[in-house]
Amino acid sequence: MIPLPEAIQRIQAGEIVVLPTDTIYGLSCDAFNRSAVERIFDIKDRGTHFALVVLVGDQSQLELLGIQPSERELDLIQKYWPGPLTIAFKTNRPDLEHIHRGLDSITVRMPAHAELLQLLTKTGPLISTSANISGQPPAHAVAEAMQYFGDKVQAYYSAGILPGSPSTIVRLDGEKVTILRQGTLRL
Repeated sequence: MIPLPEAIQRIQAGEIVVLPTDTIYGLSCDAFNRSAVERIFDIKDRGTHFALVVLVGDQSQLELLGIQPSERELDLIQKYWPGPLTIAFKTNRPDLEHIHRGLDSITVRMPAHAELLQLLTKTGPLISTSANISGQPPAHAVAEAMQYFGDKVQAYYSAGILPGSPSTIVRLDGEKVTILRQGTLRL
């Protein structure tokens, strides 16, 4: 297990780290480090056509992803961030294809986890996907993540047992809200 300052250094060095969120443990790396993002797909044994969630430390980090939220999206942000709501924002920037995988959106959330928010202010946006092998249950403790990944992951940051379930993912089309994945939050 590593302390928070070391987690920041490892992410900035291009490493993959298991981090706690307000829901479950996530497999994380710098969102702008294409090779680290590709390694996450390998480690999870996940199909490369799936998009990944990006965590932000504050609303201003959306600009780094080229996202200009609509008024309705801003309403959801104000009401549910930080928290277990992930929003699929429309974008298809070619330089971020390693994140959106050719889809027309990037899924983003701001977690309600004080230490993770502190880390995000130092690292900028991070990729975060559940700490598990595809098809297996998500890790609620670092020991579970270690069983999945062992030394394939460079570092693990523990915050004890996390009882949550994954975040709820929504997409807005005008005023219509479509739930793409039902998670902890009920809208």
